[in-house]
Amino acid sequence: TYGGVDNEPIINPYYIKRINADTGTLAELKGYVDQAVASSGHLVFMNHAYELNKDRNNQVQKMKDLIAYIKNNNAIILPFREALHRIYGW
Repeated sequence: TYGGVDNEPIINPYYIKRINADTGTLAELKGYVDQAVASSGHLVFMNHAYELNKDRNNQVQKMKDLIAYIKNNNAIILPFREALHRIYGW
């Protein structure tokens, strides 16, 4: 599913909201981070290798800037499986 910030407990690990970081602007992605931090929600960004390769330098820089923004907002960045394990014990 697509969507935004997950504020409800995740019951099905195959039905998790996610944001396409490939097509979102940095400003849009930061807005989702702000929503997640404000609501103590979960946020999953996804991307695709083929999109990365279309505009590699700009895409990589956007992700670096996004990661720096997330860290500066005291949000936690985890690999997907580790996040599910920490939150739900899966």
